[in-house]
Amino acid sequence: FLRPRTLYYTLVLALVGGLVVYGLATRAPQEIHVLHDRNPLHVTLSDGNIRNGYKINILNKTREERHFALAVSGVEDVAVDIQGAGEFDPDNIAVAPNSVGHFRVFVSAPRQDSAAVPLVFTITAHGDRRRDAV
Repeated sequence: FLRPRTLYYTLVLALVGGLVVYGLATRAPQEIHVLHDRNPLHVTLSDGNIRNGYKINILNKTREERHFALAVSGVEDVAVDIQGAGEFDPDNIAVAPNSVGHFRVFVSAPRQDSAAVPLVFTITAHGDRRRDAV
């Protein structure tokens, strides 16, 4: 019973099992994916502000509905408008359990001096200190 091959297989299975348990225990309960709209690159509004459109997917990996707050940083005086199936407030975005919430987000800000300004999208779950950013 205690041959070297048996001990080797036991060690390999224990290592793989430990890695699986570690991966499940440290799995993030939410994720965010952001895609910039392809065309147009930006829209100039009548008041001179610039608006960009994004598709945002928020993954809720828990077994209960969660509410998230969406924040955009990198630009001063930014305004966020979220569209989806209904009215959404950037401070209270509901995502069903074990599902993905699909949203269209329009970010408006005053025209900047530089050509490209990187934006950082951050979601924070209500009642949770964990933040995910893209």
